[in-house]
Amino acid sequence: MIRHRAPRSRLPKEFVVACAGAAILVWAPLPFASVPETFRLALVALFGAFVALAAACGGRVFPVVAPLAWVALLGAAPMLGARFGSSWLDGVSAAPELSARLAALWLGLAAFAAALAWACRRRRARLVVALGIVSASGVQLTMAVLDRMLGGGDSIWRVAVAPAGGRLRGTYVNPDHLAFLLLLALPLVAVWAARWMRRSGERGGNPLVAAVVPLALWSLFLLGVAATGSRAALAIAAVVGALQATVRLARLGRGGRLLASLLVVAAVGLPLILGPLGEGSALIRYAESSRYDLRFDQRWTVYRTTFALWLERPLLGHGLGAFREAFDRVQPESLQRDWWHAHSDPLELLADVGLIGTVPLVLVWLALVVGLMRRRLGGALRGDDGDLAEALACSLLAGAAHCCVDFPLANPANATAYLALCAAAAGLLRAYRVEPATTSSGRPGTGAVA
Repeated sequence: MIRHRAPRSRLPKEFVVACAGAAILVWAPLPFASVPETFRLALVALFGAFVALAAACGGRVFPVVAPLAWVALLGAAPMLGARFGSSWLDGVSAAPELSARLAALWLGLAAFAAALAWACRRRRARLVVALGIVSASGVQLTMAVLDRMLGGGDSIWRVAVAPAGGRLRGTYVNPDHLAFLLLLALPLVAVWAARWMRRSGERGGNPLVAAVVPLALWSLFLLGVAATGSRAALAIAAVVGALQATVRLARLGRGGRLLASLLVVAAVGLPLILGPLGEGSALIRYAESSRYDLRFDQRWTVYRTTFALWLERPLLGHGLGAFREAFDRVQPESLQRDWWHAHSDPLELLADVGLIGTVPLVLVWLALVVGLMRRRLGGALRGDDGDLAEALACSLLAGAAHCCVDFPLANPANATAYLALCAAAAGLLRAYRVEPATTSSGRPGTGAVA
């Protein structure tokens, strides 16, 4: 008798690509958040290897990343003009060499996001990307707590850095940038709790017992945001938690209302109860600051000066990454010339690449957020994909709000994490582009790719 062996099951190619992307997400913050030149180039090399893997798996380029490639081209324009003798490109950037180096990073980020968006057509790949963000946040928070316990607050990897003043920072030099990463993870962990509660309810179990682990992790991340000392991040976490609870109240039944109530209570109560325990916590910094605080006053001055700087060249800007050189020329003496960034990514991007580079990025971001929320609230996405759409939209909103009052996207590791979420959102919307129909259990209809 001839026996036929069952064919071996192979992992989907998109899943393999997503796992590689998740590994990059965990790695990027570890070497000083990939800010030093050597580690930034290493990150770009990893992007190249990742794109090669995606191409070997049959990946295709998603047009959603075209604005990123366009900004990279704007950054490289001065060096290209010098190389080919185009005098009309002279003066496009106040720092041509820096613009060219950042153009390579932006091009790598665009390629990474394009390949990851292709992989995220599959639900498993999207979940892996979300797990990558949560894992990177968990690793950073664990390292920050261990660093605090071992008393190594003035060094990272045994390299002396500026003191953090009792604030958690992991392997980030700036504690506010760790707060940004934790902000991105909070909505993802919340929907993880919702998913476990729903699955437990379907099996006749206790939803609260099933959600103990993810809710505990969400609480730890929220306390981590408070312990970083970022006042803006703590306020944004509370607002976005309330927004996510509102969406859940509008869409789900008793279990969803219970989770929403727990989110609101935790978002407001945990920082108030346990937040002041840390020396550099956000609540302590709130209590010690006022509207007349010198840093607040200086920040408004920087915003006004940056806006005036943009008005000098509203269309093209002063060059990708050339903010410091251009700002030194116009900043008032009261700022003591120690501002390297505008502490507002949208304003700094306007000053760098003008309307021609900023507007396409904003339009793509709006399309992603509005598309996710419209499909979620309209009922086109339910179950696991609906939960993920809700989490991605809230994470993108939280990240954008933090960008308006700080410069987290000037950090390569945070830019990688944020673009990974954008890629997951683009892949999810692409999967449901043909026919946004799902069953009550969350399985995709004919227009989705499972």
